[in-house]
Amino acid sequence: MAAVRDSNLMGVKSILHSFNIALGLQHLEVFDENGVSFSHEHQSEGAMDMRSEHGMAPIAAANIEITKLTQILGGWFLVSVRPLKQDGELIGSLAVGS
Repeated sequence: MAAVRDSNLMGVKSILHSFNIALGLQHLEVFDENGVSFSHEHQSEGAMDMRSEHGMAPIAAANIEITKLTQILGGWFLVSVRPLKQDGELIGSLAVGS
């Protein structure tokens, strides 16, 4: 959360890459409080479909928790979006997928 609040792009990328390795997730993405993609790590044979990526932005900005299937080129991802809050204030959202 500190990396997001301080807009530390390299810090976010490092954290996401570490979680990809440790948890075996194939997609991690951080959105700012407006639903704009701040950083992402995607490691899969299929590429994210641009319609799917843009479809997550309104969910990220809405401050809701959701888990859904999203289409990628050549398959599907199960993606969970969760708000990131600090001191009760929305500072962004995190999307994870496999």
